[in-house]
Amino acid sequence: MKKRALINFISSLSYQLLSLLVGLLIPKYYTEIFGSVYNGLNSSISQIMSLLSVLQFGISSVAIQQMFRYIAAQDQGMIAAVYRDAEKQYRRMGFVFLSVILPVTFLFPFLIRDELPYRVIVLFLLLRSVSSAMEYFFQTKYSLILIAHNKSYVVYWINILLLLLGTCLHLAVLFTARNIILYQSVALVVTLLLLLIVSVYVRKHFPFLRRSVLPAYAPSTDGKRKDVLIAEIAGMMIDSTDLLVLSTFSGLVSASIYSVYHFVVSGLGNILSSCREAVFAGIGKTYYQDFEQYRQRMDRFESVYLFLVFYLYSVCILLFTPFIEVYTARMDAEYVSIGLPIMFILAKMLVNFRIPAIVAVNTAGHFKQVKMYAVWEAVINLTLSLVLVSFLGIYGVLIGTIVGAAYRTPILIRYANRAILKREPRVFWKKIAAWLPLFLLCLAISLAVPFRCPDLLHWVLTALLCSVVLLVVCVGWVYITDRPTFRELIDTARRLLKARA
Repeated sequence: MKKRALINFISSLSYQLLSLLVGLLIPKYYTEIFGSVYNGLNSSISQIMSLLSVLQFGISSVAIQQMFRYIAAQDQGMIAAVYRDAEKQYRRMGFVFLSVILPVTFLFPFLIRDELPYRVIVLFLLLRSVSSAMEYFFQTKYSLILIAHNKSYVVYWINILLLLLGTCLHLAVLFTARNIILYQSVALVVTLLLLLIVSVYVRKHFPFLRRSVLPAYAPSTDGKRKDVLIAEIAGMMIDSTDLLVLSTFSGLVSASIYSVYHFVVSGLGNILSSCREAVFAGIGKTYYQDFEQYRQRMDRFESVYLFLVFYLYSVCILLFTPFIEVYTARMDAEYVSIGLPIMFILAKMLVNFRIPAIVAVNTAGHFKQVKMYAVWEAVINLTLSLVLVSFLGIYGVLIGTIVGAAYRTPILIRYANRAILKREPRVFWKKIAAWLPLFLLCLAISLAVPFRCPDLLHWVLTALLCSVVLLVVCVGWVYITDRPTFRELIDTARRLLKARA
């Protein structure tokens, strides 16, 4: 990785690790103080916001993909034109978002099975809606210009500072006022500060975006944006309907249990996304400059990425159940289940396997060619979830997720390898096959001799020891099975040490 990619990776990884830590700490006290029903409510509303955030994804993906071409050509006029066009579309989608979320705000309390004060649910949604609307009207346009210019580290370090501030405020409310509406108000304050800081940075470092005379016009993106929007709507159905199905058909306690397990695996997914985001802009520009170099960089990226996937989920399968036992010991519902960690990890690994293919599709702009794969995955996922949730609860929605992912992932990998990278898909699957024995060994150990931790401190120490030992094992494994990736890892480690020296 180049220096900028390395900085992006360190910044993103730092933010994701801190988010994972905070995300484990805050919900624990939140659930212990307010109860699993309110935790389920908070998680369900988060899913509603995630579903509606699909309105902006078609804009971001296409705008960034367009900017790669003009950044490579150093054409500031066209960069500014794409930025202005995205700004207008964000504003338009902001009004669409408000027109949808306001009716939902007043109808949602009637859809959930658990009895909670109507006023509390409405205020919950209103506060979250204001924060999300500000992203449409202001914040997201600044993020896309930074991502396209390979400066995503700026957003991450600002987010780290505000995450620390928000955590302190949340804890203060939890342990003093214990007011659930005041607790939700903290996020709005943090969003305002983030918007202010990022806008000042962008205006200072990208003055050409605001010049009064900008004759260039962005090329039409209607077709591409429509293709991306279809795929992203399907993606939101895949990622964000499980909690809504559970809260509607199984209750908020089931939604709370699901959210605890999901947070762990999604936290690992966010760490993996740090690797993807760090190299995305650099790979995107290379696609338009030197295709052979692009293929080589994609090959190195997917090898390192799969190393991280199998390492993180191997550690996770060993420590998942003991963590749930310790983390939920004082909560008011039964959270421990032997099968749920396996199901969650399997679902997330199937999704993570296709990330290199998605990077290739996004850099090449092949949105139209792959959109229906996402649609069919969503149909499979949602249909099975609705059919099975009444009989199997959380297991039912997870079966829907796994079957849907098992359909789409191989097809997407085959398309990206053949149509974009111009190689046979077996190159990728051989890398998967090389790692499977190690992961299956960790799975067998977790079932045969599970760890037992009496408290959180003991679990942390066990996790640290396990992570170090397994890291050594994984490095040795990659040395045996894939020498080029081993050399890439050693080179990356040297860069990290040099950067910190």
